[in-house]
Amino acid sequence: MVDKNLALGTVVIAAALTVVIMSGMFYFGGVLQDAKVEDMSSDLQRLEIDRRSQEISRAIASDMLGNDCRVLDASISWAVKNLGELERKIEDHEDTERFEGDGFRMLKREYTNLLLDYWLLMREAEKECGVNKTRIVYFYAYDDVCPMCDDQGTILTHYRQKYVDDILVFPLDVTLDMDPVDLLIDAYVLDDEGEAVYPTMKINGEVYRGFVGMEELGEILEEEIENGYNETEESEYNETDGQEIIPLS
Repeated sequence: MVDKNLALGTVVIAAALTVVIMSGMFYFGGVLQDAKVEDMSSDLQRLEIDRRSQEISRAIASDMLGNDCRVLDASISWAVKNLGELERKIEDHEDTERFEGDGFRMLKREYTNLLLDYWLLMREAEKECGVNKTRIVYFYAYDDVCPMCDDQGTILTHYRQKYVDDILVFPLDVTLDMDPVDLLIDAYVLDDEGEAVYPTMKINGEVYRGFVGMEELGEILEEEIENGYNETEESEYNETDGQEIIPLS
């Protein structure tokens, strides 16, 4: 009887210790995740402050000099460097923390707004000032929606590092439920049957639905960078009513 009670007591103690250890792991894991998100939020806040400063500089340059192209060009160069640093942190967090808390999703929504802001700024810089960099709008999701998106993202990262001064990638998580992203999905991700295809890339004026391999993407980017791209040369029409629409490239 004593042996049975002793064995039972050992089992209870072991179970209690297991619960304590697991609870501690979840707690400290949550604390670490919160710290990472807070660090990225601080980075994002600095980027948003800098973006506001750029807007003020453009207004001053336009008012005093009558031309804000120099400021626009500097803003694009700044974006190529600094947006990529925060994007790498977000990608690393996505790779290691498959569970996304509300704080991280909110961070990604704010970051996506900033990306789209610079995407629009780059279009303006091309139209008004002739600034010419290759734009890649990349629509992605997780494995259950897009099994090939991890591989596509790895290939994109390779070429973004190779052509660091020539391309700017705008990665858009299609699961964030954001109106601007949904608008772009309707424009570019849906195929002729109305089905969403992931991954999808909009590279300057061309849409590539489905996975694009390393060699093929390299050839596409080399041609785009060599030939350049002028958005005013692209003309898109609404097939239902024939009205010209603004190209969302």
